[in-house]
Order: sequence, then structure tokens, then C-alpha cells
Amino acid sequence: MANFDITIEFDFIKYLQNLKFIERANKTLINRNENVAEHSWSIALMSWILLEEFQKEFSQILNIERMIKIALIHDVVEIISGDTKAWDKNKISSEKQSQNEHEAAIKIFSNLQTQAGREMLALWEEYEFKDSLEKKIIKGLDRISAAIHRLDTNQGWLDVHGTTRELDKIQLPRIGFSNTLLYFYKLLIEEAISRGLIENNGTVAQLDMNNIDTVNIEKKYKFIRKSRELKGVLRHVYSSKNRKENCAEHSWSIAMMVWVLHDSLTAEFNKSTDLLKMIKMCLLHDIPKIYTGDVSVWDNYTLSIGEQYQNEKTVLVNILFRMLSKSLSTEMKNIWEEYNEIKTLEAKIVKAIEREAAALQRLISGQGWDDVKATVKELDIIQLERVGFSKTLTEFYEKIKLEAIKEKLLKF
Repeated sequence: MANFDITIEFDFIKYLQNLKFIERANKTLINRNENVAEHSWSIALMSWILLEEFQKEFSQILNIERMIKIALIHDVVEIISGDTKAWDKNKISSEKQSQNEHEAAIKIFSNLQTQAGREMLALWEEYEFKDSLEKKIIKGLDRISAAIHRLDTNQGWLDVHGTTRELDKIQLPRIGFSNTLLYFYKLLIEEAISRGLIENNGTVAQLDMNNIDTVNIEKKYKFIRKSRELKGVLRHVYSSKNRKENCAEHSWSIAMMVWVLHDSLTAEFNKSTDLLKMIKMCLLHDIPKIYTGDVSVWDNYTLSIGEQYQNEKTVLVNILFRMLSKSLSTEMKNIWEEYNEIKTLEAKIVKAIEREAAALQRLISGQGWDDVKATVKELDIIQLERVGFSKTLTEFYEKIKLEAIKEKLLKF
């Protein structure tokens, strides 16, 4: 019989939200420092988008579920250890940093004494200590992602007195094994030089063009850069008292919630749901909002839900997915439509968790529900229509509600 006491999972998910407060050195498009949660969403999405290229380049099938999961948790330790800047000349030795972060990983993931918690620690240790191809790809994407941000935001490298040769020293040890990543590097460094964002004193990067589809990579390069605009699409809830949550960090958050709660949901429904597909739904579900903006469940809609769906689908099909290969765009379209049609158990779970995440954020940030003049009754209506099918998710909502009442953030 399933156990619906999810106190451990609830506390762990609340703790994970601290990753939204850990800032990185690079800027976002809205001129604030990127946080580690939205960065992790970027890396997970990039690994999915570039999977075809990596499999073709290395002539092997890669474990995309493992890659995405590593991307989602690779920097969770920074809740304790903080972010280490690649350009920081005063940073501690890599050995000491690795030791500190391993201690942090054990401390954090030991708080989730479930199969998911054990898997997270094992994947983090793979990322840090082992030599799998999947780990090397995520390490490479992690490093090149910061460079793309510096390009997109016009931050460049002048603030760190960076030159192309110095950038080589930072990038090539991580990306040099892959011609796919090296071609990304070629594209961004050429643009950075042409725009005066970095001092050009030559590059030693060696690229073999024979084993890569440059046309396809360039399209995906554009998609990846466009997707980062989601970090500037603000939601109706706050991540802290002085900053609204954005759709990218929200997408990371619900992907983690799905993963953490998966064991309990499997036990409840006595069947294994497709975790990888649900995580992909989380990564993808808000992408059209780059163009359409976010709509709060508390708003008085000017468009029907059907009209919103059609508007977002039009954006996906006619603009965003045209940057991708046919096979990937078909996969993403099918996953996005399944999520929005809410006919499968996986889609129902993700939709419910997406709704609960907003309530959790209002609790954590102290925002409460006064701004929407909502009481327990109104919140019950909004939440239970989505979570009521699941005892696990209903129990999760009840914990949010009880804490909110206790903290005087929600009234009867």
C-alpha cells in the first residue's frame, strides 16, 4: 500500500529552491546575473537539442535521460559551496573545490532517503569523478553555455580582461573532445570578435569539419540562443521578496519536483510512468511564452484556453521548431501537445505539479495570496481541480496550504 506521507520529499523540494538565489558571473538578457537554477535548465535543454549531433559524431547511442538528469543536478551543491567563477584568479584549487562540493553533495542528497535521492548522488558523482561520454558532454555544455550568455548580453569578456587565447584556455579543456561543441565555439568567438566583445590575439582551437552537419548545428545554435530569452519572461509569483520568478527557473523547478516525487507517484498508481517524458515536458512546456508571455491562473483571461493553446502552438510550429531537425521538432511537438491535452497520466502529473509549484513559490517567498485576494476556499478550487486525482499530490498541496496558514500568508 502506498505511503502518502511525503514530508521528506516536500522538505527536499523546498530546499532545492535555494538554487534560484545562487548567482553566476554572467548576465542574462534583462541585465541581472544568471542564477544556477535557470542555468541548469539551459544545460538540460541543450543536451536534448544536440543529442542527434553527439550521437552522429561519436557513432553511439547516448543515455539522454542520464544526461538531462546530470544537467539538472550538476550544480545543486552550490547551495552550500557557492558558484565558482572560471575567470576568478583567486579561486581555490580544483582538488579542494572538488572535496568541498563532494561533501556538499553527500549532505544535500542524503536528506532525500529515496531511490531518487540515491540516484541524484550517484549521477552527481559520475559528473564529478567518472569518465563517461555523457558526463563529458554535460561538462562541455556547462562551460560553453556561459560564453553564449556573455555573447548574447553584450557582456563580453572585457570585464575579466579576457582575450581569445585566454578563452581558449578556459573552453578547450572542456569542449575540445567534440567537434560539435568546437563548432559552437567557432560561431560564438567569430561573432564576439566582430562585435568587439573580446580582444583577438588568435585561437588554437582545431576543428575537424568532416564529421558534423554544420547547417543543422547552426539552426540549433539559433534555437538555443533564442530559448534563453525565457529567463526574461516573468511569472506572477516571486522567487524572493524583491524578484519575480522567471519561466526558465520555474521549468527547472518542476522538472526536479517530478523527479523527486516520481517514486511516490509510482507507488500510488502501481505503475511506472515515463519519467524522461515528464521531465522533457517540464523543460519544454513554457518555451512559447518567449513570444506570448506568461498568463496567471488568477488572471481574468482575455483569451480562452483554446485560443491560448493555438497561439502557443503557432509560435512553436511556425517559428521555433523551424530551427530544428524534422525528427526533433516532431518529438517536441508531440510532447508539448500531450502536455497541453492532459489525456495521459504523465501529462496530468506535470500539469498538477506545475500548478502546485506556483503555490509553493508564494509560500517560500512570503508573497502569499493577498495580491489576488484569494482565501483558502479559492485556492482549494484552483489547486484541487489539478491535483485532486492524486493522493500524493493532494498531500503535497495540503502541506503548502497548512504552512501558508501558519505563516499568515493565506486566510480563511
